[in-house]
Amino acid sequence: MEKFKILVELTFYPKEIIGRDRKYSNNYRPAFKIREDMFNSGQINFIDRMEVSSGESHVRAFVVFPYKQLLINSIHKGKIFTFGEGTKVLGEGIVIKK
Repeated sequence: MEKFKILVELTFYPKEIIGRDRKYSNNYRPAFKIREDMFNSGQINFIDRMEVSSGESHVRAFVVFPYKQLLINSIHKGKIFTFGEGTKVLGEGIVIKK
């Protein structure tokens, strides 16, 4: 199992979209929708901070995925994706560097 790390810029949707104010801690593990046919678990590691709140944008972070082979051909610089929990989309991001 080879892990895969990418640099991203994230936007966390505001409470008006997700329904409540929320805090996200470093190492948060949402489901990512990068490929149209599947969700992938990944771990968010914020750069220079330990927590973000709903409504924040331009948040730089690394995302680590456990299975490189599932995503290596689907991720490229400029790729836009969403993330969330279950069917609830909590934010979106763009790949800065893979």
